[in-house]
Amino acid sequence: MEKMIYTGLPRHFKRKAENFAKRGFELISVPLIEILPISFDEPECEWVLLTSQSPLEFLSSFFLADKKIAVIGKETAAAVTEKLNRKVDFISSVATKVDFVQSFSNAKPVGAIFYPKSNLADNYIEKHLPNLISASVYENHLPENARETLKIQLFDAQVKALYFSSPSTFQRFIDMEIKAENLKFYADGRTTREFVANYSSKNI
Repeated sequence: MEKMIYTGLPRHFKRKAENFAKRGFELISVPLIEILPISFDEPECEWVLLTSQSPLEFLSSFFLADKKIAVIGKETAAAVTEKLNRKVDFISSVATKVDFVQSFSNAKPVGAIFYPKSNLADNYIEKHLPNLISASVYENHLPENARETLKIQLFDAQVKALYFSSPSTFQRFIDMEIKAENLKFYADGRTTREFVANYSSKNI
C-alpha cells in the first residue's frame, strides 16, 4: 500500500486515515499545525461565525447555547452538532469565505456577529461583513521538530503523496524548502486547493 503524509491536526487523523485507506493509501501523521489558546472575552452577540472547527475548542457550551451559529463547511457544521447536539443556523453553499460573505449577507442576519479566529487568519470577513466583532482565540504554531520528522518520513520510498489540511500547513511546507517533485498533493477543501494551486503546477 502506498503511503501519504497527513499534515493536519491529530484529532482529525483517524477519520482521514479510514477514508484514505479505502483509496489505497496508508496515512502517516506529521502535523505541521499546532493550536494553542489565546485569552479573550466572549462578547455579547446574536451570531457566532465559524470558518473552521478549531474555535469550538475554545468557546464554552454555555456561551454558545443561545447563539445562532453560521459556518462555512459541512465538517464544521457536523462538529457543532457533535458538541452542542443541535444543527447550525446557517451554512454556506460553497465552502469559501467569498461565498460565505455573499450568501450570509443575503440572508440579512440581525444583531452582532462574533467571529473567533486564528492569529494567522486574514481580515477578509471583517472587511466585508458589518456589525462584526472579531477576536483571535487561538495561535497556529509549527510543532517542535516537525521539519525533521517530515524529512525523515520523506526518505521512505513508499511515500507517494502529501495531504494538506489548510493553507497554513501548505505554507509551512513551502517555507521548509523541501523537494517534493515526485509527490502528489492532496488538499482539504476548495480554499486549500486554490491556495496550493497558486504555488504548484501539480494536479490537486
